[in-house]
Amino acid sequence: MDDGAAGAARGFPKVPCWVITAALESELRGVYKLIEQRRRLPLARGSAYFGNLCGQPVLAVRTGMGRARALEVCGSVLARFPARALVSIGYAGSLRPGIGVGDIVVARELVVAAEDGPLVFRSEPALVARASRGILPGGGCTVVVDRTLTTDRVIVSSKEKRRLGASYSAAGVDMESGFLAGLAAREGIPFVAVRCISDDAATELPDYNTLLALRRKRRYVAILWYLASHPREAVGMVRLRHGAALASKNLARFIEGFWRDMGAGDGLDPGAT
Repeated sequence: MDDGAAGAARGFPKVPCWVITAALESELRGVYKLIEQRRRLPLARGSAYFGNLCGQPVLAVRTGMGRARALEVCGSVLARFPARALVSIGYAGSLRPGIGVGDIVVARELVVAAEDGPLVFRSEPALVARASRGILPGGGCTVVVDRTLTTDRVIVSSKEKRRLGASYSAAGVDMESGFLAGLAAREGIPFVAVRCISDDAATELPDYNTLLALRRKRRYVAILWYLASHPREAVGMVRLRHGAALASKNLARFIEGFWRDMGAGDGLDPGAT
């Protein structure tokens, strides 16, 4: 971590707590509403809020999308903050028929697609066991415990989703969880990933990789021109937005149930140091 990031993190409390991380603000929005006595902590990149969730100290961290941002921001947080466990949440694409929009996928194993062969990490079994109970206030979706895949790009075509699902025996795909599982393993921190499906296996997504590249370059006029010249992709963005809204809602409900159920005493003891 550079000096700027270290200086920015000096305001962190020193009590061991749960670190909940997501790439996007929308993935954490529902979780923010659950955190009591919330206060923002300074970070050089991303954002972090500290407070209490169902009586337990938590730090909610927004990293930004992809491997580099996730590792940079979470790495700086873990270097300055005593984490009880690391919980990766957010959206995922379904890689299998039958796992639909709004369903929760708890990652028992996480596979990172790499050029020199896949890397496999495992979530903390006690946390998976706790999450697999599917404590979801109000019900309304399915909780699946399975393997997930992490890639360095958005998987946009239904054909590729099906291919990857079969090749890696994975239920869902995202762009951060597997990398964070590797970071947690190196740091000796318990880890679990909980993802909610925002697009099913049959859904064709807009070319988000092109749009993200334009956004990084701040070519906003080019983004508008692209969408205007690809109207079917604009429709796809609207559909994905609706899926993401449901996923955000279900993530918050699941996290609330997960933390409330911690009082039963199995899983990790949140009060341990």
